[in-house]
Amino acid sequence: HTESKSAIDAQRSLDYDVARSSWVGDYLDPTTFLDVFRSDSGTNRTGWKDPEYDALLAAAARTPGGLIRSTIMFEAERVLLERGPVIPLWYGVTTSLVSERVRGLGANALDQQWPQRLRLEEARR
Repeated sequence: HTESKSAIDAQRSLDYDVARSSWVGDYLDPTTFLDVFRSDSGTNRTGWKDPEYDALLAAAARTPGGLIRSTIMFEAERVLLERGPVIPLWYGVTTSLVSERVRGLGANALDQQWPQRLRLEEARR
């Protein structure tokens, strides 16, 4: 077990055999995760480089949304999982205990809520 700062420093300098890492998507697009492993990404702490992977992400960036772009990103994900330095073990989930009287709470992929949209329905008698 390595203390947090030492583990992060080891990752940044690629001084490890196996490391635990995580990422939280901050926008609704697969590139929020796929871009982490681009060869030139500042968040790529693996040293992994794959020209085909980088080319697929570049092609996706030039392609408008839709089926063609989704297919390109799916292929990039396949390359990452087959050749890349990652072993996905788990993904995070969140749960919320909310009164059934609360209105305006919506489910979304980023699990973000905006309090200004919430309202409280009066109790039923």
